[in-house]
Amino acid sequence: MKLKPLFIFSLLLLMVSCSGVYVSDPLPVDSKNIYSFPAKYRGVWVIEEDTIIIKKDIIRSLEAEKSKLSTKELDSSYIIKDNKIYLIGDPKKEISRGFPFKVIEDTIYFLEKYVMEYPLGTNTFLRKIKNDHIVNIKEQNQWWSTVYLKKDSHGTIHFCLLDIEKLESLSNHKKIYSYMHKYGQYDYFELKWTKKELLDMIQKGVFSDTLMVLELQDRIDL
Repeated sequence: MKLKPLFIFSLLLLMVSCSGVYVSDPLPVDSKNIYSFPAKYRGVWVIEEDTIIIKKDIIRSLEAEKSKLSTKELDSSYIIKDNKIYLIGDPKKEISRGFPFKVIEDTIYFLEKYVMEYPLGTNTFLRKIKNDHIVNIKEQNQWWSTVYLKKDSHGTIHFCLLDIEKLESLSNHKKIYSYMHKYGQYDYFELKWTKKELLDMIQKGVFSDTLMVLELQDRIDL
């Protein structure tokens, strides 16, 4: 399982990332909503400390990361209380859950653990595109994030995002707005691609920004 640096998946990467490509409509526009993952995508993948679980109607990500910092590095980005360390994140200044820690000499050691769940429903669903699927995610701003989901002949499952450079090189869309800030960039497009148009765009590599890859060798049977 190969992932982009974490959010990791915050997958469906994406959902809370500091940059992204947003579109006006779920894709493809002439396909029905699907509220369950086909059996070919379901399973459990484990690598090192991380686990990805895809069930019929939910993706669950269990992530862990070993962290350490010098006691000299403690600043307003951290809170230590009741034998737990809390992380304050940028840019939203949200606080993590507390993680138990230990101090060895002048170094603090702790294990960050996160559970993220992405259920299918009104605001998150699939639409079929030939043998593959598009995951459509309605954001709080009412625009849509899209993830191209496919399983190749080797049993590897790919999650791919719209590539902004590829998208901007094409003409069958209307760019509404773009916003750059120090943490990333947001781009908003009016897209109303049909299944035929979307297949053509996929062949042209518009979904070439790989979010996550789940390999057969990392899959476990429960």
